[in-house]
Amino acid sequence: MPHLPRVRAIRYVTPLREGGSLPGVVEADDLGTYVAKFRGAGQGPKVLVAEVIVGQRAPHSGILTTEAGLWRNASRS
Repeated sequence: MPHLPRVRAIRYVTPLREGGSLPGVVEADDLGTYVAKFRGAGQGPKVLVAEVIVGQRAPHSGILTTEAGLWRNASRS
């Protein structure tokens, strides 16, 4: 499996009102701002796993995607 970058989320900025996964914008310890999808959202963790798999396979089919990564909530260390 390809390496997925990991960052620590330090601040929840705002919810995004699009899609069933209820994503939100978070700031991370690397000073980046990311769209985060949450494990407890309505679609469940299986959909998040499927998104990672498809995101890793898409470039091999000529489909451009954004970089995927994993993040951890700073308050949970």
